Amino acid sequence: MITKALVLIIGLAAIGFILWWFFGKHTTATVTADGDADLQQLDVEVNGGYSPEQVVLKQGVPAVLNSRVRMRQVVWITSFSAILESTRNSTESNANGHD
Repeated sequence: MITKALVLIIGLAAIGFILWWFFGKHTTATVTADGDADLQQLDVEVNGGYSPEQVVLKQGVPAVLNSRVRMRQVVWITSFSAILESTRNSTESNANGHD
């Protein structure tokens, strides 16, 4: 009888953990990029996940995302640039026949 109760409790705890893991509310770090009207810069660390998890950028302003990847105590530092165009400008150019 004790074995059945113990198995039941462990099973319910495992189900509760799985529900929390997939459906629970977890806090996420949100960061706004630094920069001026010409360029935005942001550092992102990759170590089994992204830190910060959410990034806020201004539309239409070029952005540089610097990523630091950590795997088994080896660090790779990469940098890539992305031009972010506003949806409005993209929509206007498509409406005018430009791709």
